[in-house]
Amino acid sequence: MADGVTVRTGRMAEPPVGPPPIHSSSEMRLLGWNTLWLAAGLALIAAAGEAWLRLTRPFMYSHCPERFVSGAGYLPIPYSVCRHTNRIEFWTVQRANRFGFLDRDPHIPSAAAPTLPSSACAL
Repeated sequence: MADGVTVRTGRMAEPPVGPPPIHSSSEMRLLGWNTLWLAAGLALIAAAGEAWLRLTRPFMYSHCPERFVSGAGYLPIPYSVCRHTNRIEFWTVQRANRFGFLDRDPHIPSAAAPTLPSSACAL
């Protein structure tokens, strides 16, 4: 045109859809480092959570090694360690005695020990 105004004919360019493509190697390297830092941060958070759970919760499941005794049922194996928990606020560890009960070993008096008369009250 004569006035110095140019007119373009044809279709106008449409904006691209989606994220712009990454072309340079420095941008790819930056993306790799960001991904690496994200993975390291997530691993650190997971390790901290694992350490916190191991420090605050002694064990997560109840376990007691048992054996079947006819006439008595299932009893803990003698001198085994039984762990009981509700996984929220209660953890206890007990050791079975030599007879397989969760109690202290009974005291069996020896022949040399003095005995009480049968009429004495042993409180």
